[in-house]
Amino acid sequence: MKMARYFKKLIPCLMTALLLAGGLSTTAQAETYVGASVGASFGGGIDDLQYTGLPPAAAGLSASVTDLELDASTAWGVRVGHYFSFLPWLGVEFQWYRRQPDADRQSATLTATLAPGNVFFPVVGPVTATVPITGSAIVDNMDTFGFMFNVRAPEDMVENWGGIEPYVGVGLAINSIDVEEFRLTNAAGTVTTVSAPGGDVDAGFLGQVGANYIINKRLKAFGEYKYTHANFTSTQWDPTGQTEVDFSDHSVMFGLKFTLFE
Repeated sequence: MKMARYFKKLIPCLMTALLLAGGLSTTAQAETYVGASVGASFGGGIDDLQYTGLPPAAAGLSASVTDLELDASTAWGVRVGHYFSFLPWLGVEFQWYRRQPDADRQSATLTATLAPGNVFFPVVGPVTATVPITGSAIVDNMDTFGFMFNVRAPEDMVENWGGIEPYVGVGLAINSIDVEEFRLTNAAGTVTTVSAPGGDVDAGFLGQVGANYIINKRLKAFGEYKYTHANFTSTQWDPTGQTEVDFSDHSVMFGLKFTLFE
């Protein structure tokens, strides 16, 4: 995920630039706001899916699947935030947003150590092998609860830019995933394994870059890009073992913010 690594490096640079701008001018006012947004999630992936068998039934068994690309999905969310009077360019924000990014059936590779009699490999003893398969996933919901620190441009700069107010934020994401199924099919198309429904919760990174457009004293329109990453571990998908998977996604959101207090 080169784009994700680039974004993580870009965020501190943008925050530093806005902090310097804020230090030069602190004429902006304190502000408490609520907002709602809708957009799209795209370019995400289910990466490094690994299964480790639990004793006694599956002791010593393991499997890993190459990355699965996620489909684009609608995304929507709400937020509430506050900028401080003593540091009016610095704010805190709580936000929630949801998307449902499935992974359509696609080519993958399964590397596994399995017991005799398994349905994927015609072996007579424990063996490690790598074979082509197809994989897919149905994600019921992916929720992110974000706790953000935002830095915005100072008021005199916003006036010079015609009411456009850039901002950048970083914070903690509590990600919750609810998967209906992971589905793997062997190369011949004759055998399919389907996981049980299940989910997990994990803390990760959340970053965003955006800009407000000031419509009037109370109302702002905004657009933003955001990125999050999580590592999920669960025994719900297969009770004979532990399944671990990395999840990442990118989202572009558009919405409105309403200022409650200044």
